[in-house]
Amino acid sequence: MFRALGAARRGMCLVPRCPVPSPLLILSSHVSKTHPTRLGRAFATLHQTSPSRFPLPYFGESIRHATRTQKMNNITPLAHNDEDIRISLADGRVVEGRAGAMTPAHIARMKSASFARECIAAEFDGRVCSMDTPLIRSGSVEFVTADTHTGRQVYWQGSAAVLSMAVEMRLGKDCEAVLIHSANEGFHCDVRMPTGRTISPDDLRDLERDMQGLAAQGLPIQSRQVARQVALEMFRDSPLQARQIEKMPTDQQAWIFTCGGYTGVSPGPLFQNTSFLKALALTKNSSIVNPDADIGPDTLQRISGISFLEDEQLRLWQQLQHEAQQRDHRIVGRDQELFFFHPFSPGSCFFLPHGARIYNKLISFLRAEYHARGYEEVISPNMYSQQLWETSGHWANYKE
Repeated sequence: MFRALGAARRGMCLVPRCPVPSPLLILSSHVSKTHPTRLGRAFATLHQTSPSRFPLPYFGESIRHATRTQKMNNITPLAHNDEDIRISLADGRVVEGRAGAMTPAHIARMKSASFARECIAAEFDGRVCSMDTPLIRSGSVEFVTADTHTGRQVYWQGSAAVLSMAVEMRLGKDCEAVLIHSANEGFHCDVRMPTGRTISPDDLRDLERDMQGLAAQGLPIQSRQVARQVALEMFRDSPLQARQIEKMPTDQQAWIFTCGGYTGVSPGPLFQNTSFLKALALTKNSSIVNPDADIGPDTLQRISGISFLEDEQLRLWQQLQHEAQQRDHRIVGRDQELFFFHPFSPGSCFFLPHGARIYNKLISFLRAEYHARGYEEVISPNMYSQQLWETSGHWANYKE
């Protein structure tokens, strides 16, 4: 309650919390069986009659997400023998149980509830899996927390998944979260937008509030691996997401997640609950070349963000970013009158006299080092025909 009040004071847009399964999912299942063509209208009517209860109604009105979620729920669990298994833990203990009846989450809770809440994911025989993955054979389990490299990647993958939900809720069914992934620092979500539309600063602020609202709800996230063909069938209505599945190695299964009626493709396991998302900031958006422009638009909108388990970690990161900006060579070089940039050549600078002297000194140093190592110097052209760039592949992506 106090968390919701605090969020309201900060102007967050909170989605109402509801038990699992939610009324939307129950209605989705009923209507899809009785009147499939009326599913969208049923949810639209529900939203119109109760706008205050459903401020972000998109999933309820989405036939495609209802269909995907239903297919996800109908997937048969992996076949396994009904036998006893032994799970070895990092501390030397061995836990015994029935195949398929235990998950890493169950084992973590045996240690303590507080320890289970700290676990982002697990490694089963060295392979990262989600905390709700059924254990169907004997093996070793190690738990992953957010203070490790693997834990940070899983945490940022989960953050990107929550962002993808916020994108389709906030921006509407004409926009689609195509690809989510973690980065060396933070996470990205690549979005297909209608022609001529981009992500605005206001959109970023709204999306950030929506992510905070989803986190406040504590919605369960189920992430699991499914066969590639099954995943392709689930996402056949989304050519761009289906293409991401096709790019996966043929000997690997696809990771699919569901949360609050939303179903998407993920690069790997995610955290178990949106409440893991504590402190976040959406840092920027940019246009990127769509590598699959043959089945979609030429460009996608990439939203980038950062997230942490504690507010203090976010504040420290923002402080370091501010200090790094002050050391940015583009700012330092401009202030010291070494060079300047101009729209006539946005990717290359114009060197001023001080900058030219430093440039020539560096060239002289490099030339002397090359000669000392037996290299000879040649001079190549500055311009080439279009044929070279077509051969290299640059022309198709960078001709503008």
